[in-house]
Amino acid sequence: MNRPFVTVSVAMSADGKIDTQAREKHRLSNSRDAKAVDMLRAHSDAILVGPGTFENDNPRLMIYRTLSKKFRSLTGRSPQPMKALITKDCAVPADSNFATQGDADKLIFTTSEAVHENVSAASEFATVH
Repeated sequence: MNRPFVTVSVAMSADGKIDTQAREKHRLSNSRDAKAVDMLRAHSDAILVGPGTFENDNPRLMIYRTLSKKFRSLTGRSPQPMKALITKDCAVPADSNFATQGDADKLIFTTSEAVHENVSAASEFATVH
């Protein structure tokens, strides 16, 4: 059976926290971490986020470093990994970084509770499942 290889990337403080109770932005990683994450992304077929990260961070879900891009090119991959989002209501603004940044294929995984208008709008820039 073929199974996906999954890498989870989380920055954590020394006391085991990944966020503040007030949801304030605090950088928990450094440039060395960013390089490692970029290379992990370069090896990946897709970059997946959930609704919390999507709503709070408006992520671009791309690789940035020249070495990472070169690796993808040399291994016959597309310039960017696919972007993937899990969302209950499929409320994905057309002007979000997910929709507008880069030329990667975009996948949205939603539920039967998603509003039809949201699914229709998101289908303009992504494949919705």
